[in-house]
Amino acid sequence: MAVQEPVHRFPTHLERQFELLYERYVTRLAAGTLPRLERQYKKDVRPTTDDIWDEINKLEDGIAGRKDPATRGKLVSYGGTMVPASMRDEIVGVVDKVNEFTILRLATQLRKLGKVGLVQRPQQLIVSLADETPAIRRALESAAELNANLITTTRAEFLDQIGVLTEEAVSKGLSPQALAKQYQHLTGVTKSRAKFWARDQVGKMLGNFNQIRQQEAGFPGYIWVTSRDARVRPDHAWRHGRYFEWAGPGLKPGEDFNCRCEPEAAFGREQQLSRQQWERDINVMNRDRRKIAKRRKVEPVLLDVQQLQELARAGA
Repeated sequence: MAVQEPVHRFPTHLERQFELLYERYVTRLAAGTLPRLERQYKKDVRPTTDDIWDEINKLEDGIAGRKDPATRGKLVSYGGTMVPASMRDEIVGVVDKVNEFTILRLATQLRKLGKVGLVQRPQQLIVSLADETPAIRRALESAAELNANLITTTRAEFLDQIGVLTEEAVSKGLSPQALAKQYQHLTGVTKSRAKFWARDQVGKMLGNFNQIRQQEAGFPGYIWVTSRDARVRPDHAWRHGRYFEWAGPGLKPGEDFNCRCEPEAAFGREQQLSRQQWERDINVMNRDRRKIAKRRKVEPVLLDVQQLQELARAGA
């Protein structure tokens, strides 16, 4: 039997959309704060440490909408968190799209299970997926609120860090040009961290939404399905194709950082991958690892089937 190509079920388009949303926020945050600090730092009389932190506090007041709402435009409270109104709407929009993606994926799984007789009247279940149950509503609201909090955390950390940078520049007598480079580096680091959070949140939303919908549809468990590419970690690779109970202990798909694994609705272990198919899928993951290693001109770090089987026995 020919080795199958990886089937990517992860909504990379939504992940990228969320990354851009977070990145744009950091860009706007930097554009709204750094010029003011740079102008103050370039004054003939260098500011004192107290001056710098007074300016940081003023910026925070303005961004939070307490003294100068026009600084950042209209802001609204979402779950007790102050975020730009436009961004709040974008966050909710992405959360809704992840929810819609979850519905489409589960509908596909239900049709497949219906064809082999494991699900009776799959179309009725598919229609019911559109219902916004109390559990789903809470999950949607929680996801939006969490991301609003992450945005607020990003803002607070960024302002605090540029305050520390500026304070050190004052004490060391750095030139405005040197400080500007430090600002630029910090902005880049903040963007990278924000994008990491965005990617991580899409995976966690998918995992949570999937669990709620599958349990509400009557599935006691799921088959763990990886993206079958070079990014699959050993701790996820041994789980690939295996059946797990939703109520059981241990890691769930989407819970780990930047996890792109998917839970396929299942009723029991009889739906697990065969040993032969599992090994073929591991070979596909290793083939992808070899390609990337060759492109980077480094030695590939391959998944070891025997080690993975030992992990599976330990985790069973």
